[in-house]
Amino acid sequence: MNPELLDILDRGLRYSLWLFLACYLVILFIGWSRLRRRKRQIGELFEQMHTPEEEAEWSRKTSLLNEWPVVFNGLILSLVVGILFFVVYCFVPLPFAQNLVTTSNWQVTPLRVTALQYDRFYEGFSLTGDVWNQTESPIPDLEAEVDVIGDDGTTIDEIRTPVKPKVLPPGKSGTFEFRYTDKSPMIKGYRIAFLDSAGKQIPHLTGFDAD
Repeated sequence: MNPELLDILDRGLRYSLWLFLACYLVILFIGWSRLRRRKRQIGELFEQMHTPEEEAEWSRKTSLLNEWPVVFNGLILSLVVGILFFVVYCFVPLPFAQNLVTTSNWQVTPLRVTALQYDRFYEGFSLTGDVWNQTESPIPDLEAEVDVIGDDGTTIDEIRTPVKPKVLPPGKSGTFEFRYTDKSPMIKGYRIAFLDSAGKQIPHLTGFDAD
């Protein structure tokens, strides 16, 4: 799944969990306060009518009988609130937050890298990959742009290589190859992008066997 969609689900789960815990603690505190007040009021009346031993036994039994329903009901209510919040946050269109309904990631991305092989050797590295045209229109003069990343995280070189065939038909895949042998000791990694005939970057996804 797209990382941004996973991030939306992750945020929804985290917020729901925090809301569940907050609701549960509030319900437990309110229930405990009410039970304690009611128990004290009844105990004062009971004290006037029974011995201290009978009062202690009554206090122990009523404590067991009254506290567990509050704990269980609070758990169920908090769970329902957390689930409802998760559903609303992720699946209801919200003007103030990006979720699974309002995100643009469901739109078809023009390109998908279906295979990418990276080989590092002493003089540099090489790339061989396949890219799939997911649109309904041909893409002419497609190029793969490879940014060579240095040890400090900055781009130390930028190389372009054509994608074959020259015009990538809709629903078909093309191939590209790249070999870099400069500044080998400084290389930390690479970053790949795709450009159209006007030099404008085309969005792409990575899937299948691509790294």
